[in-house]
Amino acid sequence: MITRVKIRKLVQFWPLFALGLIALIVLLPGVFTTKDPYSLDVINRLQPPSWEHFFGTDEGGRDIFSRVVYGSRITIGSAVLIVSISATAGILLGAIAGWFGGRIDGFLMRVLDVFLAFPYLVLAMALAASIGRNMGSAILALTLVWWPSYARMVRGQVLSIKNELHVKVSKTFVTSARQMLLWHIIPHTRRTIIARVTLDIGYVIIAITGLSFLGLGAQNPSPEWGLLIANARPYVLVGWWYSVFPGLVLVLIVSLIVAVGDKLSKETSW
Repeated sequence: MITRVKIRKLVQFWPLFALGLIALIVLLPGVFTTKDPYSLDVINRLQPPSWEHFFGTDEGGRDIFSRVVYGSRITIGSAVLIVSISATAGILLGAIAGWFGGRIDGFLMRVLDVFLAFPYLVLAMALAASIGRNMGSAILALTLVWWPSYARMVRGQVLSIKNELHVKVSKTFVTSARQMLLWHIIPHTRRTIIARVTLDIGYVIIAITGLSFLGLGAQNPSPEWGLLIANARPYVLVGWWYSVFPGLVLVLIVSLIVAVGDKLSKETSW
């Protein structure tokens, strides 16, 4: 029999269930829809939502639900890739700057100041436009503007941790700088980094859909969410479902991921 205590324990694990469901959609979109997201059916163009087409069809008769499901692999997958690369680069450079200090720290901090001096989305738009209007350029641009925040965060933590007793004791055993960072410094930033990474995935999803919406990211016929919403603009009055459902899914997924990140941040705030 399920008791209140068991229900409360299950509720505590809702972030894991949420992330697991999102991962399942991204990795196995075919489980949720059997329709081809690229298959044209002009006869059934701009059909309203029905049992056959849950989110209706677009101007080419393509099933919007299947395009949203398969588009999650592009949008969420790209966001995860951007945050993973940014976090890895930021952690390594921030740890090196905080540990060694001196000229290395000064040089890296000046580089960070250059990136952080501009609003990240404006700088990403400029970089994506100069590199090329495609998804690869958008991913590269957002990666370049996202890693400095991780570097600064980790640098500050390293400056604090390296003065703790366990680190000073390790130095007496002539431990190398590499071992000190990998064994005694970076592991102590793990909780904060995990919370920050989860939170940032939601923000990066918004950023990458914004670039695609402006024509600087994914290009047709890609089912990327930002591009779907951009393509729906001319049909707002004749096909409200075209923009509403992709927009609702985007808001729901981002809100869910940010809520998970916020919960992790509160649990690791100590």
